[in-house]
Amino acid sequence: MLELYDLPDEQLLARYKERYPELDVGAQLCFLKLLRVASDMETSLNNFLTRFGLSQRRFFILILLTRRPEGWTPSELAKGTGVTNATMTGVLDTLVKDGLVERKTDPEDRRVKVVVMTEKGDQLISSIFPVYYSRVANLMEDFNAHQREELTEILDKLQMGLGKL
Repeated sequence: MLELYDLPDEQLLARYKERYPELDVGAQLCFLKLLRVASDMETSLNNFLTRFGLSQRRFFILILLTRRPEGWTPSELAKGTGVTNATMTGVLDTLVKDGLVERKTDPEDRRVKVVVMTEKGDQLISSIFPVYYSRVANLMEDFNAHQREELTEILDKLQMGLGKL
């Protein structure tokens, strides 16, 4: 999350460039704007999910569970959400306590536990999705299909560029 709201302008960055010649003013302005927008989008999503008693992580776990109703192992969920197995255990404990998911024994391998969504979890996600999808559509409504494709390509290039860091 970017907590800097007073972003530098082009003139300030030009002064910094005198001291730090490797500074690309245009790249820095674009990078900071991207961080600011991403941070604001994340804050908006968090505020939205709070209304349903969810964090992003819990929401994304429920989304994964809608993709595979037969269940996911805790380690698969950890990998799918980018957290450690220990972190996933704690998040799943809370989701189980809240009645949104349950742990079951895998019918094919009794040594394996899988996590499945409960009816309560399914009802919750079913109440969230229409509002969530509407919010995303409203956010993106000023972009035509071509602009969305271009934005997606740009974001893909940024994602690949992360490997250079």
